[in-house]
Amino acid sequence: MELQQKQIQTEERCQSQLTDQKLSHQEKLDLRKNKRIKTVCTIFGTILLFICGLLPFLDNIIATLLPNLTNSKVEDYVSFNAAVWALSMSIAPVIIIAATFLRPYFLAYAFPVFSFTASFLAYFKAYIGLGFDLMSTLYFMAFGVTLIFMLIFWMFKRYIKSINLADKIQENTINLLYEEIYKK
Repeated sequence: MELQQKQIQTEERCQSQLTDQKLSHQEKLDLRKNKRIKTVCTIFGTILLFICGLLPFLDNIIATLLPNLTNSKVEDYVSFNAAVWALSMSIAPVIIIAATFLRPYFLAYAFPVFSFTASFLAYFKAYIGLGFDLMSTLYFMAFGVTLIFMLIFWMFKRYIKSINLADKIQENTINLLYEEIYKK
């Protein structure tokens, strides 16, 4: 108990020292600039994840906007739509990885999870032999699976944060004990 109180007091002292420090005008500008850069990166990463969520449907979008291209043949593929779908499915994981480094908003991951789940369910519909309507039930099932995945990801993220917090508390406690022992 006493150790925890000392740790809390030490953290409060550190925070008060940080807030009591007078920042120069240039330091304030640098902090604002860093916050803006971080915000822009987060928004850009979120946009990339949204685009990644649209990629599996890119062949349908192109077929709607440019119907003449759907009849053209592409080597090694059945049709132009199949080539676009295969290319977009190949590029999407790379975009997800790049967007992850930009630290997008957590809920932005729902877009690619939903689109890949819908593609996965549509692909296996013929093999499973389920007689459901592709437009309504498929998307409803994909939405449900997306909610489950996002809940699991969120719980895992919280678990990792709690482990990191426990490690930080343990490290601070060890430092306090070290200072306490060697001060005397």
